[in-house]
Amino acid sequence: MDQSRRATRHARRWLLQRTRKISPRLHLLIWGFSTNGLSMARRISAARHGFRAYTASWYKFDRHKANNYVSDLQRAATRRITPKYNIVFDDKLVAKLVFGRLVRTPETVAYLDRGMIVDELGNPLDVESVIERIRAEGRVVLKPISSARGKGVAVLSIRGDQLCSDEEIVEDPAAYLRRCERSFLSTFVVQHPYAAALYPNSVNTLRIVTMRDPDTRQVFVSHALQRIGNDRSAPVDNFSRGGFAVTIDHRTGELLRAASGNKASGTVEFIETHPDSGAMIVGQRVPNWQNVLNVATRAHSSFPQAELIGWDFALDENAEPVMIEANATTDVDLIQVHQPMLTDPRVRRFFEFHGIV
Repeated sequence: MDQSRRATRHARRWLLQRTRKISPRLHLLIWGFSTNGLSMARRISAARHGFRAYTASWYKFDRHKANNYVSDLQRAATRRITPKYNIVFDDKLVAKLVFGRLVRTPETVAYLDRGMIVDELGNPLDVESVIERIRAEGRVVLKPISSARGKGVAVLSIRGDQLCSDEEIVEDPAAYLRRCERSFLSTFVVQHPYAAALYPNSVNTLRIVTMRDPDTRQVFVSHALQRIGNDRSAPVDNFSRGGFAVTIDHRTGELLRAASGNKASGTVEFIETHPDSGAMIVGQRVPNWQNVLNVATRAHSSFPQAELIGWDFALDENAEPVMIEANATTDVDLIQVHQPMLTDPRVRRFFEFHGIV
């Protein structure tokens, strides 16, 4: 069964790559939709302009011109800005090595790959010692090294004498850990009460997007959002998994508007109060906000090879930012569901300079 699933994944990956090479817009039309509620005419029109059907439905083309939005094809093209350095961002452990000098990161407990279990220095670890470490920590996070959008992420804990993955009991812990491919275990970040109050069953991270001005070569913050999980997305907070994306006032750190997008129906819902936790979202302020911005810009400035970085920070119990991930690009839908990116002259200049728009 595992071999059959693996063969299916390889075949799908091959077809994705082929259609992307033949025609990016055909690729969008065939593979870019989980959208059932939109007409084929709408899908074709969206693909012709470089958008998936659901993003074209989310965006306000009646209020803003389509060319003020970064399309899905243009977003994919941002990976070509500095392709030699994408490995830094595609491998979460490499990103930790590069930026860990300046930014706090969760401690790596173990590296797992097809039966191999080792520590950060490559020293072998036995399953029993890993289980004891999980018990001592209370919770650890299992992550694929190269995944995106929260795929494959699980929270491991010990209940009695049993290992649990997202609260589900693991019958054979040794087999479970040895099946993991290119994954790692890291310590769990206990988030600040501000973030836990928004929704307690996910670590609710800040997405900070920094860009290097092509004229001055100075790093600036282009966008900032608070991501919040919910009962659909838990234990992650990813917008692509059904979580909420909340715009933040750059000056004050105040949460302004929360959005949740439904890909299947092409609809967007804007809320002020969290439907699961009951917490008021709009009007809350991110603690230690200016320090978060300073950490992001300082870390980006330390790596001059990068032009754009999408940071994911958690706030620990002392409101200090902890880097969860650094990305070579950023999903644009969670930003543009609120406002088109290219209405900001600095952002438009950045994308024009790099030949994206």
